[in-house]
Amino acid sequence: MIELDKKEYGGTIKAPPSKSDGHRALICASLCEEGTSEIKNLYFSDDIKATMASLEALGARFIIEQDKVYVKGIKTRANEPLLDCNESGSTLRFLMPLGIQLSNNPKFITRGRLSSRPINVYQEIFEKQGIFSYKDDDSYICSGKFKSGEYVVDGSVSSQFISGLLFVLPLLKGNSKIIIKNGISSKSYLLMTLNLLKKFKIRVHFDEENNIISIKGSQKYIATSYKVENDYSQAAFFLGLGCISENPISVTGLKLSSCQADKNILTILENMGANIEITPTYIKTRKSTLKGTTISLDENPDLGPILMGLACFATSDVTFTNIRRLAIKESNRIFAMTTNLEELGISTTLIDENTLIIHPGTIKEPSEVLNPFHDHRIFMTLAIITSHITCKILDENCVNKSYPSFLEELKKLEL
Repeated sequence: MIELDKKEYGGTIKAPPSKSDGHRALICASLCEEGTSEIKNLYFSDDIKATMASLEALGARFIIEQDKVYVKGIKTRANEPLLDCNESGSTLRFLMPLGIQLSNNPKFITRGRLSSRPINVYQEIFEKQGIFSYKDDDSYICSGKFKSGEYVVDGSVSSQFISGLLFVLPLLKGNSKIIIKNGISSKSYLLMTLNLLKKFKIRVHFDEENNIISIKGSQKYIATSYKVENDYSQAAFFLGLGCISENPISVTGLKLSSCQADKNILTILENMGANIEITPTYIKTRKSTLKGTTISLDENPDLGPILMGLACFATSDVTFTNIRRLAIKESNRIFAMTTNLEELGISTTLIDENTLIIHPGTIKEPSEVLNPFHDHRIFMTLAIITSHITCKILDENCVNKSYPSFLEELKKLEL
């Protein structure tokens, strides 16, 4: 538990490297049979460590120099490797197809809520491919191999399942095709995967009009040097802080041409009436009169907590739509946010499982300790929106999942 006192914030901060981009870069580098790849600007959060440990179990090798990693790819087939995914949904969903294809009888270990997060999309594919998979307590044990051909994938749950297939299908002997049904949730994350594949010389064709991806077989990943982008997901917390602080906050290091899904924070803040200045070298937010609006979280579920927190400061109701997927994140983020907001004196109305209205008001000092439900994004949101009061928040170490230095960075902005 940590006690956060009332503070004034302002100044400049650099956004940390992107976890989403880092996962993908490490995976592509680990699939290069020859040469050594250089991944620069990597941030060693718990999720990134889980991906690295799992790739090592498959045979990849890493040499770490500060924020740089040299990667030698997987050359031999591991026998019954243990892939400890910890609580990282990205690690599990990205590496499940690769673990199955590149090793014998892999075991995927899950922890925390990851054990209950759905993998139905893969289970349907496994059944059609003749891949055996069963759950043993908090682990998945698999055997079998993928065959080239047509894959029909439900894109409405998470684009991570599509990305997981995209990493492995170019390695198969024959050509393959992914036919995506029911739309694509978080399409920008899929575009991020396609961008990384291109950097490592893997060629696929994405027919966006018909949601069909064509993949040639027998391709090889080619070792390269890649710099991980800095992260809009984490920058969102500090951009939000600037909107509700007496002093402006600037965030540097963000690429304006990025295809990161959470770059949408800029558009969303603008639509809320935020006082935001966007330049190639920094993005600055100042104290703003935020207005009520409707925000869809279909493309940006990870922005849900901080946007719900900022909604408390709006001049009228803020409606959130397409929130269903927030219930199956590191916590049930719908429950976690409404519970904590009510403790802070903010009322909410859950219309149905997919729609939430937040009624702005004055955030008051809570009578109870705030509970982030072991969710890094809930904790960071609570720390931001309570900056003008004193409160206690449980489980500050949960930020290690994505942003271990969050509290240190926040302290740098204290005035």
